[in-house]
Amino acid sequence: YFLATASDLSRDIDQSKNSDTTLRALFITLSYLKGDYGAIHAPGKKILLYNRERGHNTVHANFNVFFILAATLKDTVKVRKGWIRKWKRKLEIWAQTAPENYGPLNKTLDGLIQEKWGSKVKAGEAYRTAYNLALTGNNPLTLGIVAEEYGRYLYESIGEHTLGERILREAFDSFGAWKAAAKQEQLRDRYPDVYFTTQ
Repeated sequence: YFLATASDLSRDIDQSKNSDTTLRALFITLSYLKGDYGAIHAPGKKILLYNRERGHNTVHANFNVFFILAATLKDTVKVRKGWIRKWKRKLEIWAQTAPENYGPLNKTLDGLIQEKWGSKVKAGEAYRTAYNLALTGNNPLTLGIVAEEYGRYLYESIGEHTLGERILREAFDSFGAWKAAAKQEQLRDRYPDVYFTTQ
């Protein structure tokens, strides 16, 4: 899963009409990267049910807990805090056992939660911690996801354009390392005033 590219995932889904758990998880990943958060809700419920009933504990399943929670926070007006906290606790446990994989995502969720229900200052602290954790790892997808959220927060939420642009460019380069050209184009479209270059 870590070595897969966005184009590989898209091809696998296009070539199969099967709606099993693995393809559902890959669909959630692609939908999150596209910013189509609403598309995640229905398959996300099935992934979480499968996770709860079978104790599913694979990398792509655990990553999708992050995608599902983040999409819910970003796309849904009314969010049940208890539901978010229950699944967030699972991610916190995984972050302790595999910090290189889940530590940055766990802190990114802290940032999203603070933006929705807390303070922008604490959100910034969480995003900065997530970004620094992601820099120590070797996963361009994780760094891209974290840097995009941190850059968005800086650039859009608090108007720190200089630092925000630098972080957004890091997200752009990280997605490029993952061969996610469509994601790079999405960043270009969303931030037309940011100068992105292809490495």
